[in-house]
Amino acid sequence: MKKLGAVVCLLLLASACGGSSDSDELTALREEVSMLEEQITTTVVPSTTVVPSTTEVPSTTEVPSATVVPSTTEVPDMQVAPNTTVIPSITEAPVLTFDLSETEVSVVDGIENSSSKELPEETELVKDHQSGCSDIPRRQPSFEAGIAKHELWIGRVADDVIIDQKMLGQGFSVADGLMIDGKPHLWMMAASDHVLHHAIIDRGNFIDLGPISIDGDIFQGVIDPDIFLLPDGSFGLVAVNGTNRKAGPICLFKSYDGQNFETIRIVLDEIGVQDPSVVILDDWVMAVKTVDKQEIRVLIGNPDKGFIEMHTLEGGDPDLTISKEGTLKLTVCSEGMLIVYSSTTGNSWEFHKRIRSQTCGPATISGSNLILHLPKPGQGGAIEVLEGPSQPAPSITTSVN
Repeated sequence: MKKLGAVVCLLLLASACGGSSDSDELTALREEVSMLEEQITTTVVPSTTVVPSTTEVPSTTEVPSATVVPSTTEVPDMQVAPNTTVIPSITEAPVLTFDLSETEVSVVDGIENSSSKELPEETELVKDHQSGCSDIPRRQPSFEAGIAKHELWIGRVADDVIIDQKMLGQGFSVADGLMIDGKPHLWMMAASDHVLHHAIIDRGNFIDLGPISIDGDIFQGVIDPDIFLLPDGSFGLVAVNGTNRKAGPICLFKSYDGQNFETIRIVLDEIGVQDPSVVILDDWVMAVKTVDKQEIRVLIGNPDKGFIEMHTLEGGDPDLTISKEGTLKLTVCSEGMLIVYSSTTGNSWEFHKRIRSQTCGPATISGSNLILHLPKPGQGGAIEVLEGPSQPAPSITTSVN
């Protein structure tokens, strides 16, 4: 634009002078003006882009005040968890379900669940630290190879066979049990330390709660447990002093938690007895096995007055229970299966039936129709014995008239 103005000024000045000599120059200037005008009209100046108005930044949202985190609840000191063995699935037998609606027994070893049946006055449990029970040698717990391969199984008796079998674990032997708050509690010998252990079955898991203590100590020497409830609701445990070469005497221990026991007294002051089993009626009914013999002795009495032997019969591993009808049942291992005898008072016994299952070590879990047993290791549980020709009832020898 500045150049066009200058050229126009020169053109006007030349025209004012008006000389012919300047006509050529004037013509040239006009041509230049014409060219510049064409350039101005053809060059389009782009329109100015309007800058959009600035978007107003929204007002800052006020951050809410921080919620105060509640003080952390201190986690209590962890208790050492017992070793939990998940029951393996068994292919040889169906999985056991603990349906208590099928429970057949409503009393626990002769003591009613709903009340505390008092013992006669002469059988009150008074601590009597007699030699043979209160002074059992405190042997250090150690591995026991003799029962390391034993298999502890559980099942139900249906008619004359054991069904719904499942192995609880290997290395456990000579067991007994009670139903407590709907859960089976077991006491048995453990190969790991040759000490009595307490265990429970919870939601299909066999949980070893560890060795029991007696008078504050955990030691070897007490074997063959039989557990029952005492009239005050505590646990009564009869077991054998196993430190003698021929076993005995039989001792009574008591506990309020099932884990820590105290010595009460001698129950049967004899040597050469094992595997005691007890029910408490007006008197105590007790079955024991004679060491080194397939012989069961049935005795009646109490720890204060002593016991009278009523009967002997063939077999081993006696298990005494009482049904909801009040009938005493004695199950023993004999003839390669289990034999059951029955009695109303314990004074006289008769053959009841054979359980055609090849196993031994029977122990009914009192308060249920579950049974613990010890089949031959690797056998896969109790094998049903095929029914053969009719067999005569086993003999029962009366010891007193």
